[in-house]
Amino acid sequence: MSKFKKTNFKKGVAANVEKQEKSGAEYGYLNIPKGVDLYKPESGRGKLIDIIPYIVTNAKHPDRQEFDDFIIAEQGTLWYCLPFKIHRNIGVNKDTIVCPTSFGKPCPVCEYRAKQAQAKVDKDELKQWNASKRALYLVIPIEDKKHKEEIHLWDISYHLFQKLLNEELKENDAFNNFPDLEAGYTLKLRLEEQTIGKNSFNEVTRIDFEERDAYEDDVVESAPRLDDDVLILKSYNEINAMFFELGEVEAADAIEEETTTTAPPPRKRRTTKPEPTEEEEEDDIPGLKEKEEVEDTPPPRNRRGAAPAETEKEEEPEEKAPPVRKRRGAATEEKEPEKEVPKEKEATKTEAKGKCPYGHKFGVDTDDFPKDCSKCDAWDDCIEEKEG
Repeated sequence: MSKFKKTNFKKGVAANVEKQEKSGAEYGYLNIPKGVDLYKPESGRGKLIDIIPYIVTNAKHPDRQEFDDFIIAEQGTLWYCLPFKIHRNIGVNKDTIVCPTSFGKPCPVCEYRAKQAQAKVDKDELKQWNASKRALYLVIPIEDKKHKEEIHLWDISYHLFQKLLNEELKENDAFNNFPDLEAGYTLKLRLEEQTIGKNSFNEVTRIDFEERDAYEDDVVESAPRLDDDVLILKSYNEINAMFFELGEVEAADAIEEETTTTAPPPRKRRTTKPEPTEEEEEDDIPGLKEKEEVEDTPPPRNRRGAAPAETEKEEEPEEKAPPVRKRRGAATEEKEPEKEVPKEKEATKTEAKGKCPYGHKFGVDTDDFPKDCSKCDAWDDCIEEKEG
């Protein structure tokens, strides 16, 4: 008699093939659906994109808000973006994870930071547990030589795009319907490359709105659901185990003891090289930069000795025809370029609010000089100035 249970390979292999065909690639906290690329615009003027709304699937969407006669970002309705927060350098592998508080759930990292703040831990120690604000969009690049005219994922810091978009819409609410399928607008972006220390990134510095073609409903029906298909949300237990670098049994014990005592501090200590803030971070594939830096060294191993699994991006999908659009009218005339404020004036305005005791630029060089920043009493004011 056989000592193993036989497998129905005819059904099993067919199911496995279907799963592999549907699956995409994982990069950090994003699950990239197969056939969808990331949007990575270069610096320059005249970058045209159409932001496509998606069907909200999470009942606790971060933008959900009830009014007297309507609700925005409600489950089953359309919305144009997915704001969320992340924590960096979590656990032995220094992973980047989505903060559960983005969706109204408890986060062990935030809880630990709050307890350390109450215990009056040094301010430079608290910084490593801060959460950074980001936003995720579905965009279709228009007349872009490096991007096909089809749906892409755009993951970018809140401070590098959404903040400016909010300001533009406050000044002219006539463009508030820019994500609408039929009566929406194309966004014309100007991006400028910024460099702080060793970090470089592209920041959106101007947004104009132009009339565009109408989209059919099927472009939404076939699009990824950002809060369900794309964003990787780990459970409280998973994050707790990663953060405190515990095994499964240890993690369960730590959660049970949490009701009576404070959990032990994470074994991870602050690195000597400070992580960039939202304004400084490089707009790249999450997790890819870390892989490139350690390419010549063996991957870190977990407590059981197994190397963490890496997934590679699947083969390029077959070219898809761009979504069908109906012409609605000619583009509006381009606005006259706004006068740019010289950087020298911005620096003067920043320095007027404070002064770095070590001679660096207040509100600009935050964390670029670890030896000075780690013991600076003015760090909190400096980072607040930098983050606006």
